Amino acid sequence: MKKGLGHYSSTSAWDGNIGVCGHNRGSKYVIGSIKDLRQGDTITYTTKLGTRTYQVVTVERLMEESPFADLGQEDPLFATMRTLAESRAVVYSDNCLRLDKPMTWGELSMLLTPKEEALGRRWEKIRATGQRQHPYYGGMEFCKEHGYIPAEAVQSDPVKDLPQKFFSPAGGRTRREVYQAYQG
Repeated sequence: MKKGLGHYSSTSAWDGNIGVCGHNRGSKYVIGSIKDLRQGDTITYTTKLGTRTYQVVTVERLMEESPFADLGQEDPLFATMRTLAESRAVVYSDNCLRLDKPMTWGELSMLLTPKEEALGRRWEKIRATGQRQHPYYGGMEFCKEHGYIPAEAVQSDPVKDLPQKFFSPAGGRTRREVYQAYQG
């Protein structure tokens, strides 16, 4: 950071979300005034790749633009996922979809179970037992009761077969391929 802001290598340096860090005092490259930014203010980001200007917006506005940290509006699956996120618990707590990863039985159960049903069952079990329950608990129970997934399915195991009732034939079992084949 002696030459400028530090860049988090786990983020892009140019496209999509970027992560930078810097000093808030005592350095040539101070970002201390970042705390004084207000909605509507702009930040200019310059690299060897060029210059971009960002506007400070509320989290609510940002979520309206894209509720996903790893899927932009230009992706053909964006509209489908945005609609699904309203009625199904398909996004992780960090707002990531991780579409290149294999779909697990737990994730599939959350896709097939209405969000309120999945969450309601989980909270009901927590209240009844006083014990923490896995995030997929409600979805797994619902899907097993309705015969959507095998009774012996384990939430962390990869999906083997998709219920034909809800899916067109899928070429593979990544989350992207499963969401693309979903016809619920």
